[in-house]
Amino acid sequence: MKSSMSKRTILALFFLTSFKIFANENLCSKDYCDGFTVPDNIKTIINNGYGKTTSAIILGEKYLIATTNSDINKCSLIFLIKDNEIKETPVLPEKNPICNYSINKNNVISSWKDEGKWNEDIYQVSGEKWTLMFRDTCVGCGIVKRTYFKEGVATETVLLKDESTYTERTPVFGTVSVDKAVLLNSPKMTDRKNSYLIAGEHFKLLDMNDNGEFYKISYQMKSGKYLTAWINSDDFSLDEQ
Repeated sequence: MKSSMSKRTILALFFLTSFKIFANENLCSKDYCDGFTVPDNIKTIINNGYGKTTSAIILGEKYLIATTNSDINKCSLIFLIKDNEIKETPVLPEKNPICNYSINKNNVISSWKDEGKWNEDIYQVSGEKWTLMFRDTCVGCGIVKRTYFKEGVATETVLLKDESTYTERTPVFGTVSVDKAVLLNSPKMTDRKNSYLIAGEHFKLLDMNDNGEFYKISYQMKSGKYLTAWINSDDFSLDEQ
């Protein structure tokens, strides 16, 4: 793939602070938080690796927040404080903690680093309900992969330009740069479709395989329908705009 899109090296700190609002937190003791007794099961959770307990108002609701002591991924379990008590069940499962959380409008952003790459989960918060809308992976890598979710299940992906703010990331498009680009059913050269694109034809990038050799694309045909296929990275260039 011949890329005309320049890759930017942006400090990780910029991604964490450039556009987000952080909630004001008040320290809690191990037994009481904001005047309420901490339930025993939450005490047990806190004693198993969560070194800091605070309370904060997030988008109009008050929560107890138990946070790890990690230097980079400060991950938290969040419990609703309502009806004169601290709810015993976290708003999200223990396997899905919120990390380095921040707020943007009606969204809560969870940002964490994995294998040297930053990732972001974007949650829609409506009252007491937190819904994972999408996950942006490899923030700061040049191209961001966004995965959309419905009821916790991944539904589709799209590749986006690597802007610092998730609301500003827009789709990446490509143009065929060879005379004839063979289309594939999967990221394998042997799994060919009975179709191809010719030089100059444009498409949107949806996904890529692990080594970047193949890209999944969406191409709008003359009929108006969309064709989804895989293409070899040597057969196209990235559009600058």
